[in-house]
Amino acid sequence: MTEYHNFFEKAGFVKVGYTTGYKGKAIIPKYGTGSFAPRNPTQYDFMEDQKQKPYLVYPLHPDIKKKVEPYMNSVSRQFFPKIPKLAKPLIFQDISLEYKTKNGSTERTRIIKEAFGVDSEHAFSVVVDDFSVVIEPGDVVLITGASGSGKSTLLKLFTSKRSVLRNTLHWSGNFPRFSSRLVEVLDTKSALSKSLVDQVKTDKNIKEAIGLLNSVGLTEAYLYIKRPNQISDGQRYRFAIARLCDSEKPLWIADEFVSTLSPEMAAIVAKGIRKLAYKYGATLILAAPHINNFLGSLLPNKLIKLTWGSKAMMYSLKILNLSQNEKTISLSILNNGSLSLNNLQVGLVSMNGEFMAQGQFKSVSPKQLINTTIKLGKKEGVNAYAIRTEEGIGEILYLK
Repeated sequence: MTEYHNFFEKAGFVKVGYTTGYKGKAIIPKYGTGSFAPRNPTQYDFMEDQKQKPYLVYPLHPDIKKKVEPYMNSVSRQFFPKIPKLAKPLIFQDISLEYKTKNGSTERTRIIKEAFGVDSEHAFSVVVDDFSVVIEPGDVVLITGASGSGKSTLLKLFTSKRSVLRNTLHWSGNFPRFSSRLVEVLDTKSALSKSLVDQVKTDKNIKEAIGLLNSVGLTEAYLYIKRPNQISDGQRYRFAIARLCDSEKPLWIADEFVSTLSPEMAAIVAKGIRKLAYKYGATLILAAPHINNFLGSLLPNKLIKLTWGSKAMMYSLKILNLSQNEKTISLSILNNGSLSLNNLQVGLVSMNGEFMAQGQFKSVSPKQLINTTIKLGKKEGVNAYAIRTEEGIGEILYLK
């Protein structure tokens, strides 16, 4: 079960590789009857051939490690490749959105118009004005703002057909056309008649289904066989993320992201969905009114703040160049947003999430490009390299 559970890693073991495995030499157990029904061992053919299994070791005592280090070859850990599935950038140019209403269609609305002097000019409600953004493949975008500021309306441009949008919206500007083949929306509602393990990787073997559930934190065997209405809100949210992964679509959308979860669970889910989007090559677009609980865990590289009656504020950064050798990582970072970034830091991220800064820039102006270097050294337990700013945006580069 070490294949699916991270208990040993949490206990301090380190996964160093896999066993070689072997064929035809495993012992097929002879099940006794006892209080159990007889079992047919031919049903358990996976026990005949021993496949490769995770190989874990407990860290050596410092005294022993010091003695054997001269004989050990250091291995330079490489980045987990970030390969976005989205074919090209999504360009939104000079977007203005207004909601249409049908005043005067009832007796009561006629009375309101006459009593309060409402005329045809009030038939439109502006929600987004003169908005432009370029979403690059692999971006993690977080849209925030108070209720009614236009977050959900913006997401409709990704998830609704233009023929449907025309029924309620008037718009100007240019934005891409989207197909359901490209977009998957996070939805916590799923089939209640099937167990979790029966709803993911249905065209694959059970090992892949279990592996996917494990990757979102659903690691207990009893959870695999439960139905969605038998698990907690947090577990149901994780299962919804598993179905995002299972869709294999390049664009993941989530409105009211983690709004129903506790602050602690929101941070955990945000951290997990970011890493999974990186792994699966998804471009992630989330919207939420309250973000303080999970902003540091998500660390989006684009943060869009919407306000009533004014233009959107956007913080954004992008890695243009990256190179690695045995001792250092060199980065070129561009501020491609409309506002300055403050206290930009680069550094290492430990397995427990601790950020260890190595470089700092007090202020980075829009369109400014900075070059920096991260020293690798002999850092044990490093999980990723990261960039973060005072505004809560950044980038994460995960290691294999």
